[in-house]
Amino acid sequence: MFALDHIVIAAETLDEGTQFTEDLLGVPLAPGGQHHFMGTHNRLLSLGPKTYLEVIAIDPSLPHPAKARWFGLDAFSGSPRLVAWVWSSDPIENYAQLPGHYPVPETRTRGDLRWDMTTPIDSPLGLLAPSVLYWHGETPQGRLPDAGVSLLEVSVAHPEAALLPDLPDKRVIITPGDPKMSARFDTPKGEVSL
Repeated sequence: MFALDHIVIAAETLDEGTQFTEDLLGVPLAPGGQHHFMGTHNRLLSLGPKTYLEVIAIDPSLPHPAKARWFGLDAFSGSPRLVAWVWSSDPIENYAQLPGHYPVPETRTRGDLRWDMTTPIDSPLGLLAPSVLYWHGETPQGRLPDAGVSLLEVSVAHPEAALLPDLPDKRVIITPGDPKMSARFDTPKGEVSL
């Protein structure tokens, strides 16, 4: 079974993405860390007990990885924005049901966190195709402080949306249409859209 694990905001720099997200939602982000295998770094925010938000950018202090960075970061430019979503799956082999080519998942680590993850290649959904992961043990969601922000809805539109399976999470809306991803949040400032 698939479930929504987290949503991803990309930025040209982590400082810019952090400032954008904190201004939008009205709360501070929690520290994340570096991904040496991808040349990226991030900051995180709890969106409830099972979902979180990740702000990610290329880390200029790390070497360029041997393969393309995840979430289209190598070609990313412009203002910070919502660019991707990540589903969890148990067993991880469920990714074979999704449209496009998903490489065999690779095991990744950051500190004591460990997960298997695959990112789509040549999907008819482009960057809106979900990445899929499986957590070994503890997850970031279990460590993040409650900042008073919850995800009300994440909406993904794409002409090939029917290729995606339905998620049991009623906050997830998948519809046919022009490619677009958006989200709504309940925050200390009230309802906010991205």
